[in-house]
Amino acid sequence: MKNYGAGELYISLSRAKLTAKGKPPTATSASDPEVALDLGMVLVAGLAAERIAAERDASLTPNPQCAEPDYELLRQELATAGVLDEISGLEGLVPKVLQANWDQIERLAEYLFEMGGADPETIIGVLKGTLQK
Repeated sequence: MKNYGAGELYISLSRAKLTAKGKPPTATSASDPEVALDLGMVLVAGLAAERIAAERDASLTPNPQCAEPDYELLRQELATAGVLDEISGLEGLVPKVLQANWDQIERLAEYLFEMGGADPETIIGVLKGTLQK
């Protein structure tokens, strides 16, 4: 958002999630189409969330330039996994998922803005509503 500057989140392959899905917990799983599409949802979500927030609050303005590195990585990872043609599908799906979960997203955004960040366990607690400020 132009009002606040670019946000940043470091992501990596989750060994636990890969193992739970029956995939090898190694870097080679990044080329798996299912794993690449999971990452794609995360990479598309930033700009999609900015657009939704701007629809709800006229004082906010999406900043597509901040999403350029995300989309570069998106194209690279989807191409490596052989599913580059799925970008438009992700761009259609992700806003629907975000809108369906917008209350949780707002709760998390408010928490992170006030606290300046959080570890993964805290984020899960905020999203589940079991952890308040």
